[in-house]
Amino acid sequence: MHKAILAAAVLLAAPGAAQAEWSTDDLSDDIGQLLLAYSADTGDVVEFQVVCDVALEHKLQMLVFTGEELARKKALGAVLPVSIRLDGAAMGPFDARAIAGDGELYLRLDEDEAGSLHHLAQSIAKASDMELSYADSEWRFEMSGAKTALAWLLGTCAF
Repeated sequence: MHKAILAAAVLLAAPGAAQAEWSTDDLSDDIGQLLLAYSADTGDVVEFQVVCDVALEHKLQMLVFTGEELARKKALGAVLPVSIRLDGAAMGPFDARAIAGDGELYLRLDEDEAGSLHHLAQSIAKASDMELSYADSEWRFEMSGAKTALAWLLGTCAF
């Protein structure tokens, strides 16, 4: 139940209006620690979040709120490849799980399936340019504030 409560908090934390600069949120409560570092893409279509959650044994999770309607052909839980380019260098592809919220497709990268997200988060923090792609969609993210936001998350999360 704890995991379900915190997972719902993550979904509710997704701001309706996108922000070009990276931001952070501490949604921790008496149940446990829940930390977010996030940014919207330059087209104001998707949001990318790095999450530290006590319910996940403080493993990192990355979420992509795609803005796409959940298509019936994309079964919930299906593994979908997501690629990230940092300063032009390819990272991945990573296995992401299709999840849904309010009919929208979310892509979830878990450390158990995608490998070390801690290392990926550190690499993102150092980058001056980030592109994320899935299927035939590609999004670019501003990196203003990424170093500070991710340093806070990685330094505050009780790994």
